Amino acid sequence: MPTRAQARVSARLADGRERSLLELDAAGVLLCELQVITDQRDAPLEYTETRYAFGAVVRREDAADLAGPVRSLP
Repeated sequence: MPTRAQARVSARLADGRERSLLELDAAGVLLCELQVITDQRDAPLEYTETRYAFGAVVRREDAADLAGPVRSLP
């Protein structure tokens, strides 16, 4: 029975294959999660490595008061 999940999240540059598959530019960065799920005896049941391409748009409500145009990330 799954009893415990341990995860670690880090960031790194995407390699060429990942950039191609995820349609990232040369400076593409990935969030990487490594997770191990164990049972009540601490025996591993599942190991996963997941990579996320992450992008965000942050907008200030008072953006009109700032110098320069507001632009979105590609």
